[in-house]
Order: sequence, then C-alpha cells, then structure tokens
Amino acid sequence: DDAPPFPRLESVFFRKPDICKLREDTRESVLNKVNRSSIVSKHSDFVRLADDLIFEMEHQFGIESFAAEQPKWMNPFGILKAQPRPAEEALLFISFALNLGILLTDYESVLFRLMSQVLGLVAVLSAFYLIAVRFLLLTPLVAHRRFKQEAKARRDQDADDDPFLTLPTLREKLAFVATRPNLVAVARDSSVQ
Repeated sequence: DDAPPFPRLESVFFRKPDICKLREDTRESVLNKVNRSSIVSKHSDFVRLADDLIFEMEHQFGIESFAAEQPKWMNPFGILKAQPRPAEEALLFISFALNLGILLTDYESVLFRLMSQVLGLVAVLSAFYLIAVRFLLLTPLVAHRRFKQEAKARRDQDADDDPFLTLPTLREKLAFVATRPNLVAVARDSSVQ
C-alpha cells in the first residue's frame, strides 16, 4: 500500500511508460519548472520539458540494460548504473589507501623504492574510475541538453528576424496575418487554384 494516490508522471504522459523510471530529482525539477498560471501554459511548458524526460528515461534504460547484461564481477560497486553510491566508493577508496599504505611502509620492499611510480599509477587508476567512467555515463545527457540550447538559440535568432515567430498566442498570429493584405491575397489566390 505504498503506492502514491495519483499515477506516476511517466506512466501518465509518455507513450513508453515502462521503459524506465524517472529519478526523483528530475521529477521534482519538472514539477517546479512548469508554469501553472493557466491550463495552456501548463500544457505547453510540460510538452517543452517532455523531450528531456523521454531522452533521460531512454538513456537510463540503456545504461541499466547494458549493466544488467554484464556479469557481477565486471560491475563492482554499480559504476555502470549511473547511480551515486558514496558509501561503497568511500569503502573502496579507504581499502585502496590502506593497501597502498601497507605496501609503502615496508622499507625493504621494491615498491617503497619506486614510490613515485606507484603514486603515478594510483593517480591514473583513480582518475579513470572517478572521472572517466562518470564522464562517459553523463556525456549523452549533457550533449543532448547542449544541442537543445543551441537549437533554441537559433530559433530565437530566427524569431528576431521574423516578427510572426515572436507572437506567443495563436490569436495574435491570426491577427498578424489578417493585418497583412499581401499575405491574405496570396492565401486567397492559392485556395482558388
């Protein structure tokens, strides 16, 4: 009986409700970003945000299905699921540091004499795990948002050139077309033929 009283966001509005679940922070950001001043603005704002939501759901589904195909020994600490697991990462870092400390404090070991090489290896491995893997998992989302921002900037630039594109409502657009006699004449000529 832990089900919410209302259906979840992704099961109501999307054609593919079972592809994946949205993260809670994404769901909250969508609900906070939607302009609720009128029904029309609420719907148009949600449609504007729906593309990002669908892309994120498909991206999460792809990552989770890829991670599910891997054997457990290849996916320690869930790094392929793009979910933060700070406790497990902290334990991994502490155990790695303790083992490194044991190797470096033995004055007769070869590793003690090669400390700079070991520290370089540690830096490379840490950078790969903490930066490269996380970067590769987040790149498609960042690229999608960047392309969307560039498309919006291009649309805004085109809107500056054409006053028709800056009009927010359909009523204003129809009034704009009706006040232009050459547009009305072209429309009449094309409808007659």
